[in-house]
Amino acid sequence: MTWFLFPCEMRLALGRMVAFVLMFTIGDVALAQRTTPHHVDRLNALLEGRVIDLTHNHGQDHRRYSRILGQRRDLYVYVPPGYSPTRAYPLILWLHGAFGDEHAFLDQGQLQYLDDLIVRGCFPPAIIACPDGTYCGENHLMEPHSLYLNGAGGRMQDHLLCEVLPFLTTHFPVLACREAHAVVGISAGGAGALNLLFRRPDLFGVAATVAGAVNLRYSNIDNEYLQDFDPTTYRWQTEYRPDDVIAQYAGGLISIRAERFIEPVFGVDPGVVTRVAAQNPADLLFREPLPVATPILVAFGGRDQFNMDAQGASFAWLAATQGVMVDVYFDPEGDHTSDYFNPAQRQVYRWLARHLASAPE
Repeated sequence: MTWFLFPCEMRLALGRMVAFVLMFTIGDVALAQRTTPHHVDRLNALLEGRVIDLTHNHGQDHRRYSRILGQRRDLYVYVPPGYSPTRAYPLILWLHGAFGDEHAFLDQGQLQYLDDLIVRGCFPPAIIACPDGTYCGENHLMEPHSLYLNGAGGRMQDHLLCEVLPFLTTHFPVLACREAHAVVGISAGGAGALNLLFRRPDLFGVAATVAGAVNLRYSNIDNEYLQDFDPTTYRWQTEYRPDDVIAQYAGGLISIRAERFIEPVFGVDPGVVTRVAAQNPADLLFREPLPVATPILVAFGGRDQFNMDAQGASFAWLAATQGVMVDVYFDPEGDHTSDYFNPAQRQVYRWLARHLASAPE
């Protein structure tokens, strides 16, 4: 009854409930966005390396203006222990997930873990950059994510390739070879990570995703998205249905629909599926050949609320049909929350340590 009498109020209340639930399940980004302005200083006090603040998140505005996006944009850059401008370093582009922004780069001890690996000689000293992947460029928890692609909301991939990367290679001593350039994508950032690998193999030689959106056209013979991957029943999604449920949280109380992620990037007219196919990493396997033995890792959990385990498993299977070998890190108990993201990222760093080229000592 209340829904029919007060539809706007009900939708607002439901939106707030969704935000509340996601804040405490998908990750701690929202909490990071609400910490004191000196959060990055506290983090740096724990590191042997250092995070350079090129954001407006800590009391001052250090953002750089993007002509492509027409706004000032946030960027964090980590430089390793013993950093010297006279030494060349590998570069990692770290692409955050949805329901947050670049604050995720500062969370949950991930940088402390990697920093310690470098100190102990278990990971090559590297420069790591995290650009904001939301469209608005502000600290809004529910702001639409760009998937780091060129889309309806803006030319985010062009921003990365034509502004962020040139800035990094101009202002920091980055190794020139592609094998020393990695891209890591978390959740929604996984689409942009593998898209970059396929589109620009001259720039990137290594890629990894954690619960990544790596097959945006995943479906099965019954046209059901939220089903486990089975190669005998796999089918490409050929129809866009905005109301399709693509994730469920809180025992099904919270449902997230396809329109939430598809429309901000790919629009709403009948050409949506065609535009998705043009950008989808799994589709690019068949159109954009990679150099032989390009290292790729897809990590996912068996209880993923977004069914990213099916996306990851189908991507790896499709890749094998094209002669592209993909490493898989599968945690049968992993889900689409920070409880899984954090340990999975540590697996990614250990994998990267074996595949990321570095300068000789």
